[in-house]
Amino acid sequence: MFSDAGTSPLYTLFVTADQMLHSAGTLAAFYHWKEPYSSAVMFSSEPRTIAWTEYLLYSSFTNLVTQLLERFEELTGRILLNNIIRDINFTSTAHGWGVLVHQASITDQTIFSSPQAAADVYSRLIEVIFGHIESVLGLICWISWCEK
Repeated sequence: MFSDAGTSPLYTLFVTADQMLHSAGTLAAFYHWKEPYSSAVMFSSEPRTIAWTEYLLYSSFTNLVTQLLERFEELTGRILLNNIIRDINFTSTAHGWGVLVHQASITDQTIFSSPQAAADVYSRLIEVIFGHIESVLGLICWISWCEK
């Protein structure tokens, strides 16, 4: 479990003989853990470390992308959303980044050389999303303008 000094954990990691699970959030997942455990450790992480900065970038990226894609699907439907997801995953795979978007989640298997490298990859993937959004919403605005 990782937390800033004096705050509740922001990220939990459970390691067992069979699996490793992680989640953002509170200790609720820990309290409801069904298997017996032998120890629990809380680590404090300074926000200025490279690892913490990279995690915050990842967390911000996943929250932003998840919300953008949910809203885009509400406005345009599943078919156009699938086009964005396919393009993001193609771009990521073509560059060897290991960041994949699924219907409701994002998997990032990349170990970046620096927080700046992570920010560059995340920025490029967000550009892919904005390119789709811009073209579709621009078309919708143009169609609605023409109807006037």
